[in-house]
Amino acid sequence: MRIAVLISALMIGVSTSANAEDKYICAADSSVGFAYNQLTQTWNNASFNSEARYVVSEPGESEESEYVITEIGQQFPDGFCKNGFNEYGFLHCNTIGGSFKFNRNTGRYLLAYHFGYYSVPKEDLGTVEEGNNTPYIEIGTCSPF
Repeated sequence: MRIAVLISALMIGVSTSANAEDKYICAADSSVGFAYNQLTQTWNNASFNSEARYVVSEPGESEESEYVITEIGQQFPDGFCKNGFNEYGFLHCNTIGGSFKFNRNTGRYLLAYHFGYYSVPKEDLGTVEEGNNTPYIEIGTCSPF
C-alpha cells in the first residue's frame, strides 16, 4: 500500500526543493470527530473516511516556513511549519483550520481540524450552516521518500 501511495505522489508531481531525506509521504489510518445532526440539532460522535495522503517537505523558495504539508492532488500547501524538527524529532505545524504534529522517529502523525463547532457565528446556531464544518482528529503514518 505504501508503494501505491508513493507512486501516486510521484505521478501527481508534487514538487519541492527538498532533498530526498527531507520528504515524507503520509497516509491517514483513522479519523474521528463530531458531526451535526440537523434533525436533533445536536453534535454527535462520528467516524470519517480516512483516505487522505500528504507530503511533508521543505518549501519552495517563496515560503517562509521550514516545512510545508501538502495534500496529494493539491497545488498549494495546507500546513506550514515555522520551525523544523526539534531535538526529539517532533514537527509542529499550523494548518488551515487546525494543526499537524509529526514524530519522524516513530513515523506517526496527528492532524486536528478545529473549525465547525466553536467557530459558528451565534446567529447561525441550529441552522444548516452549523453543520458545514465538522471538527475531527486524524491519525496516520509517514515514511521518508
